[in-house]
Amino acid sequence: MESTPTPSLALLPVLRFLIIDQPTKAFYPSELAKNTGAVDDADCAAVSAMFTVMRDVFEELAPRMQITVSDHADLAGEQWFQDAVVHRWRDSSRLETAEWTDTGPSDATEA
Repeated sequence: MESTPTPSLALLPVLRFLIIDQPTKAFYPSELAKNTGAVDDADCAAVSAMFTVMRDVFEELAPRMQITVSDHADLAGEQWFQDAVVHRWRDSSRLETAEWTDTGPSDATEA
């Protein structure tokens, strides 16, 4: 019986991807601040700087780098940011399917 040779781990490509969930959460203003218009410009600048760093790292490592960010931030004044957004999960657009949100019994709870 002939075996298939296993490639050396040194020859396998290293996958370069980064998934970041809500990195700007700490910079979001409270509901009171939003209602009174007291949004801190320093927070907006920090959010912009954060995404600029992600863009710069991606561009330096492209095409062998993927960065996926799930966030509420929207840098409306930055065209490069708008061009990088693949999908906006707003209103009726959802990540999960309707079957996942069904209120019926799931496979795990059925007897």
